[in-house]
Amino acid sequence: MQDATTEDVIRESRPAIKRITEHLTCFNCYTPPSEAPKDELDEYVTLCTSIAKFQKASGIPETGIFDPVTANHLRQSHCHNNTSHKENIFTDDWYQGASLGYCFDQYPDNHLTVGEVRTAFETAFREWGKHITPPLRFEERSPHKDVDIRISWRYDFGKLSISGNKNDDDAVTECTDFDPESLKEKEEVVKWKDEWVAVAYSPSSKKNLHGDVKVYFNEWAPAADILQPIVFHHIGHILGLGHSGNGSAVMWPLYKNHTLHQDDVRAIKAKYQLAIDRTTVALGHTATSSSITTYGGWRQIFELGIEDVNATVQIAAAPGKQLYRRDEDGRVWQYDFAGKWEKVSGNCTAKHIEAASEQLFLVDRDGAVFERPNRGGLGRSNKLGIDTSNGFLRVTPDGKKVFAYHVASHNSYICSSDTSKKPRDWEQLQRHRCLDAQDIATTASQLFRISEDWLIYAYDNDETWHIIHGGRKFSRLVGSEDRLYKINLRGQVFEWDGTSLEEKDCQNWTGMPGVPGRICEIATSGSYLYAYSEEEGVWYTNWKDRLPGSEAKWIQAAPGNNRPIKMMTVAGSDVFILGTDSTIYHLEVSLEQ
Repeated sequence: MQDATTEDVIRESRPAIKRITEHLTCFNCYTPPSEAPKDELDEYVTLCTSIAKFQKASGIPETGIFDPVTANHLRQSHCHNNTSHKENIFTDDWYQGASLGYCFDQYPDNHLTVGEVRTAFETAFREWGKHITPPLRFEERSPHKDVDIRISWRYDFGKLSISGNKNDDDAVTECTDFDPESLKEKEEVVKWKDEWVAVAYSPSSKKNLHGDVKVYFNEWAPAADILQPIVFHHIGHILGLGHSGNGSAVMWPLYKNHTLHQDDVRAIKAKYQLAIDRTTVALGHTATSSSITTYGGWRQIFELGIEDVNATVQIAAAPGKQLYRRDEDGRVWQYDFAGKWEKVSGNCTAKHIEAASEQLFLVDRDGAVFERPNRGGLGRSNKLGIDTSNGFLRVTPDGKKVFAYHVASHNSYICSSDTSKKPRDWEQLQRHRCLDAQDIATTASQLFRISEDWLIYAYDNDETWHIIHGGRKFSRLVGSEDRLYKINLRGQVFEWDGTSLEEKDCQNWTGMPGVPGRICEIATSGSYLYAYSEEEGVWYTNWKDRLPGSEAKWIQAAPGNNRPIKMMTVAGSDVFILGTDSTIYHLEVSLEQ
C-alpha cells in the first residue's frame, strides 16, 4: 500500500480544520483570511496561533496544538453566532419609548414548566434592562403583530415557517439560508443558529417594529438544562452585543454563566449610551470630544468593552496634551483628545512606560529601553539590560534626565542619561554598585532610592547616598521640581524638608493637613501637588513661594464619589485617573495661582 503524501493528508484533514476554525471563530479567536494563504505553512501558523489564543482565553495550557483538552473545551455547549453586531438591532425610535414588547408564541412540551420558562426570560429582561439609562422596560404582550420579540419552541431547526412570503404561510426555508436578494419578498430570514437557539431578524424598516426578532429554541436539545445562561446570552445578542472575551461574562460563547458580569454591564451601557448620544464611549477603544461629563467636570475617555478585553494597567501623561495607556498585554496607546487611541508601541511588549515632554520611554519585558519621539515613530535607544522583575525607569519631572535601575547577575547599579543628547549615552553612578532597591524616585535635581527595608536614600552631588527616611512603610513617594512627598499608610501626606537624618528618625518630614478624608494617591506637575481621596475627590496645592514645612493651602478641584482608582497622573492642569475597572477619566482644572 502506497504511503500517503502530504497532499493526501492535507486533503483529508480539510473538513476537520474547517470545523475547528468554525468553532474558533465563535470565540473571536480566528478570523478568516481576506485572501488565500500563500502556502500551507502560512495557514498552519494562523491555525496554531488561533488555537493558542483560544487556549489562553479558556484558561487551559497554551500549546497552540489541538489536543484532547482543547477539543473537550470546544465541545462544550456554546453559541455558534460568530458575528459581532456593529449596528444596533433596534434604534433610537424604540428607545424613546423606553420599552420593548415580547410574547411567547408557544411553550415547550418537555420537562420544562411554564413557570421555569417565564422566570428565565423575566430575569434576563429585567437584568439587561436596568443597566441602560433610563431603564429599558421589557413588557409582555399578547401574541399579535405589534410585538418586538417573539419566543417559540420548535422540534426541527431544519425548517422554519416564514410569514409574509408570497407563497403563503406554509412556505419553508432552510435555517442557514441567508439570501439578501430575497429580503424584499420575505418578512423574516434566519441569519444564524446553533444546536439550541435560532434567531430571525426582520428586514423591515427599523422604524416599524412588527415581528422584528424571533427567537426559536430547540425543545429536544440538551441545552434545556441550561436555559437561564442561554436566555441571558441571546437577549444580549438581540440587544446588539457580540461575544465577550471574558470567560465570566454571559456574552462569553459558552453557556455557563447565570448572572451578568461587569464586562456585560460595561458593554450594554456603552452600546446604548452610544445609540442615544448620551455618551460617545466606543466599546473598549475610544470616546469622542463630546464624552459624557460624569461629575464635577470629569470626562470619561476610555472604558473597557467587549471588543478590547485587555485591561489598562498604567497611564502616563506629559505636558502638551499627551496621554498614554499600557494594557495588560504590553501594548501602549496614545490618546489624541479627539476621541481616538492609537497604538504606538510597535512590536514592543511593554512592562513600564514613562512620559516626558519630548518623548515616551518604554521598558520591554526583556529589559530593553526604547524611546518614542512625541512627533511619532518608535526608535530604539542604547540598549540597557534591566532585570524584568526588579528594573525601574524614571524620568525627572522636568523631563531632562532619565534614570534606570539595572540589575545584573552579580551586580546592580543606577544609570542616568540626558534626554537632550543624541545618541543616548548612559552614565553609571560612581559609588554603591551593589544597590538594594525596590523603587527609585526623582525631583528635577535629585535622585532617591527606596530600599527593601523601606529606607529612603538621597543621592547627593558628592556621589554618596544619605538616609532621609528610616524604616516606616509608606504607600507612595513622588517628586516634583524640587520637592519630595510621601503618603503614609494612614493616607496622610508629608513633605521632606531637604535634610538628612539618622536612621529610624522621621523629624525631617512635615505633615500637610487640609484634605479631609484618606488620601490614596498623589501626583505632581510643576509647582503643584495633587491629592486624590475616594470620599473627597481631587485637591491641589501650590508650593511656589512657600517654604518647605510651612502650611499648605489646599483647594478642591473636583468632588469625590467613592470611586476606587489604580493610579493618578497629571500634566499641567490636566488630571487623569485610572479606575480599578480600567476606566480612564480626565479633569481639566482651573488652577488658582
